[in-house]
Formats: sequence, structure tokens, C-alpha cells
Amino acid sequence: MQNRRRWVVRLVQVENGFYFRSSWNEFVRQNFLAQADFLAFHYVGGGEFQVYRFNSFSGCPSRPDYDASLTPAYESDVDLYPDVKTSDDFDTSDEEAEDRADEDHDLRTSVRALSIGDGPPSFSVVLSAAHFNGTLEMPLDFWKRYLYPRCFPCKAYFTVHGSTWEMQVANTRGKIRIKRGWSLFKRRNSVGWGMTLHFLLSDINGIHFYVLIKA
Repeated sequence: MQNRRRWVVRLVQVENGFYFRSSWNEFVRQNFLAQADFLAFHYVGGGEFQVYRFNSFSGCPSRPDYDASLTPAYESDVDLYPDVKTSDDFDTSDEEAEDRADEDHDLRTSVRALSIGDGPPSFSVVLSAAHFNGTLEMPLDFWKRYLYPRCFPCKAYFTVHGSTWEMQVANTRGKIRIKRGWSLFKRRNSVGWGMTLHFLLSDINGIHFYVLIKA
């Protein structure tokens, strides 16, 4: 597995196939395998397989599998320790409250689709000026349905084309917003005004989203 742990599993041949005879239950239990997990077995020689796990709906790897190898979302000390006056920080003063009103409205109304029925939970956001002058706000109804209760701030993960970014999420006066990591995500993925970001929730416990970007 991507967590670099090893398991010894015995095989038995039955008719035209091979089956796991022992230790498979331990492998399943210790890796928290669940329905809809997709396993890819890569043979590396000497009877050893490297196993990769993905969500069959989104194609995302499971969050616990790469905890140890996840590359930090920050590319410099500036990104790691941002100035409190930068747009990723939303601890505003009372004097700024009125100026934030229009921006709050833009962030809320930018959500174009919210899926809470069959299939993976998802929502879509059309990027506007508020997302470039400020940050990303997640739909409160979506968060309450799938991700409550949570202690804030907490971490979330966005995966695009095999690359994963770490976000810090905060509850700011009842609004669920990205407090840190959004600026780097925008730069690295070259997103622009009018683009639609489709967020597909693949891991509720790890708050892991697969993100589709459409121009």
C-alpha cells in the first residue's frame, strides 16, 4: 500500500483461479477497506505486489494511504506563514463588515449545483471576482449534511489531475471558508474568472475532494 506497510498473504489455487487463503481479513481490516474501493495490484517481483487503492467513483486515492508521503501545499515560507492581511485570512474587523457584504453575497450565489442525492456528494462553483479578491466558500447545507460535526480550523484536500493541495478550512461567522491554501491552488491550476469548479467528495472522514475544472 502507499502507506509502505507490508502484509504476507497466502494464496490457494481453486479450479482456474487463485484466491487469498489467509491474512486477507487482516489486510482488509488494518487498511479499512470499504465497499467501492478499487484496488490496483502492481507486481514488482519476488512474489511481492504494490497495492494502490482508489475510490471507484472519483478515481481519488484514499487519504490515509499517503499521509506520510503527502507533499505540503506550501511552496515557500511566505505561503506557510502568510501575512494576516492577505486575502486568505478572513478574521475581519467590525469596520470591514459592511465592505464584506457584497463579497459574501457573491460567494454564496456562485454555487450553481448541489448534489445530495445518488452518487458521490458534489457541488459546483462558478468563479467570480470574490474568489480572486477573497477566498472560496463552501455551501453550508452541503457541509452540514456530510461533514458535521467538525472542529475548526480543520484540513481539507483538493486533488486535480493527480496532484493534491492541502487547505485549511475555518468557520467564519457561520460561513465555511478556505482560510489558507486557496491562493496557491489558484496559481498552480491557472484558474480564471468564469471557470466552473466541480467538487466531488470522495472521502468524508479525510475531507478529500476530487476537483474538475471547466473553462
